[in-house]
Amino acid sequence: MKMKKGEKKWTRVLCFLLCMILTCGIFTTGASAAEIKNSQQISNLNLTVGKLLSQKMFSTTMEKGQVANLLNLKGMTGVKFTCRSSNNKIVSVSSKGIIKGVKSGNAVVYVNVIKGSNIYKVQIKVKVSNNVENKYKEFLRQNKGKYKYYTIKTVKGSKYPVLLATNSLYDPYNPSDPLKRGKMMANQCTVFIYSGNQVNELEEIACRACECLKYENNTLYSVRHNCIDSYVIKNDKIINIGEGPSHLYKDSSKYIKFKQNNF
Repeated sequence: MKMKKGEKKWTRVLCFLLCMILTCGIFTTGASAAEIKNSQQISNLNLTVGKLLSQKMFSTTMEKGQVANLLNLKGMTGVKFTCRSSNNKIVSVSSKGIIKGVKSGNAVVYVNVIKGSNIYKVQIKVKVSNNVENKYKEFLRQNKGKYKYYTIKTVKGSKYPVLLATNSLYDPYNPSDPLKRGKMMANQCTVFIYSGNQVNELEEIACRACECLKYENNTLYSVRHNCIDSYVIKNDKIINIGEGPSHLYKDSSKYIKFKQNNF
């Protein structure tokens, strides 16, 4: 059946509008560059739902290796959320809202807050910097004679990644030649954190029972004769929180791997 002249005109109009919607994103929730640029600057995450619903655009900065809670849902009932990152290679986000700076760069975290039948869409622009790691590198360069090996780890309770440094390596399978297998492990190290715009020494942790330092779930472990000590950071201090999981006695995949200090 042929269309009348007026029907053809309206069909062309509707097709044009549909194309505009699909190409311009009228039904999408993406913010424009100007909107994100003018978003509210926040110094930390752990945002409350009320805060999220009062503002649709946020921006924040974090360090490479830094981990933070994206949302604070304490005391809130009937509230759910979903979130994703525009670039997981720069900022990763877990299903529980744990956000981590992976490497230097910029990314946007998209958050859907679901409250009853309503869905609130929020965007958080995140800039990941490398300032703390650069501070650690400068410290290692200045102390190259004292600390020949190092690694940087994310540890529970610390706002920033921590530096582990040592002057000697150890391999329980080749005690006399720890570099023979190229495993780059150590049975002791000194822990440093970034605080007050400087690198601060905390204390040394060490193993016994011919073992090496281990790491799992953002926790440091030192294996001893009859126990495994667990270490996290609290108030910029390293704290022994007690016995670690017994499977670490035999799990060689959890050894901390150090790097040569070539700075």
